[in-house]
Amino acid sequence: MIQYEFVRTAHRVYGRNFSELARTTGHSRNMVKKAIRSESWGYKERSR
Repeated sequence: MIQYEFVRTAHRVYGRNFSELARTTGHSRNMVKKAIRSESWGYKERSR
């Protein structure tokens, strides 16, 4: 879970690409893509 947050932050804030993140974290490019495309866990839209 913490790795997902790291990957999302590195991609969105610092502009790292998939390959670079895969090398840095030691995960596959597919896992990196999955982490970036998934939603954050702590934030949900409020129901009215």
